[in-house]
Amino acid sequence: MIILTVIILYITAYSFVIKQKNKKMKRIFNTGNVGTITCMLIYTLTGLFFEEQLLVYPTPNTLMIFVLTLIISYLSFYLLSLRRFTKQLFVGRNVQDIIRKYFVLFIVPLIISVSINFDFSLLFRNQINAFALISSILFLTFTFLVWKRFNTSRRNYIKINLKIYHKVFFKLILTQILFVGFPEEFFFRFFLTTLLSSFGKEVAVFIPAVIFGLSHSYFLRKKLKPKLVFSQSVLYHTSIGIFLGVLWMYFQSFYFQVLFHAIYNSVLLAYPMTLKRIAINYKKRAVWKASKL
Repeated sequence: MIILTVIILYITAYSFVIKQKNKKMKRIFNTGNVGTITCMLIYTLTGLFFEEQLLVYPTPNTLMIFVLTLIISYLSFYLLSLRRFTKQLFVGRNVQDIIRKYFVLFIVPLIISVSINFDFSLLFRNQINAFALISSILFLTFTFLVWKRFNTSRRNYIKINLKIYHKVFFKLILTQILFVGFPEEFFFRFFLTTLLSSFGKEVAVFIPAVIFGLSHSYFLRKKLKPKLVFSQSVLYHTSIGIFLGVLWMYFQSFYFQVLFHAIYNSVLLAYPMTLKRIAINYKKRAVWKASKL
C-alpha cells in the first residue's frame, strides 16, 4: 500500500513535468529518473542480501507520537516563518533559517525522543560496509552525471574549472554538514525512520522519504509554479530520501549519513554555482577587454 502510494505520487509528478520544455524541468526529470531507478535497485539488492540492522522499538503510542511530532514540527516551522526577526548571516546562511531548522528538526524530536526513552546509542553505531560505500558512490555518480549534463551551458566558453569548483565545494561542505546534513538526518532518519520501524521497513523508509521530499517544496515555492514545485519535490528529493532511508535501515551510521548527505548536496550544488562564477568572470574580462579597445 505504501509503495503504491509512492508510485501514484511519482506518476502524478511525471504528468506535470513530461510536457515541460523548460531545461530546469528536464534536469529534474532526468536526475529524478536516474536517482529513483538507482535507489530502487540498491533497495532491492540490499533486501536480498542483507537483513535490517535497525532495532525495532514498538510502543502502543507510536502512531500518536508520529502524528504529534509532525503537528508540533509544522506549527513550530510556521510560527518561526511568520516574520523575519533577523537579517544577520552566519557563514553565508540566514540566522533565522538556522534557528528555524535546528528548532524544528533537532530540538523538537530531541525532546520527544528523551520523553519516550529513545535509544541514543543508535547515533554511535557504525554498520557501514563495502556494499554501502559502493552504493553511495554509484548513487552520487549517476545523479551527478545527469545533473551536470543539464546544467552545462551551450556556450563553448563556459567550461568547468576545477580550481573554482574546489573552492566552491569546500565552502559549501561545512555549511551543508552543520545546517543541512545533521538536523535533517537527525529528524528524518534517526527519529522518524526508527520510530516507524515497528510498522515494517517499507513504512519506515518510504513515509519519511515522502515527507522529506514534500518538505522541500517550501523552499521552491518562490521559484516555480505549484505543480512544478510538487514535481521537483517528489521526483528529486523523495528519491534521495528513499536512498538515505535504506542506508539507515540496513547500515546504521549516523555520521556517515550526515557526511554523505552534505557531500551529495555540495557536489551537485557546486557545479551550477561554479558555472555561474565562471560566467561572471568571463563577462568581467569581456567588459575589461572592450574598455581597452
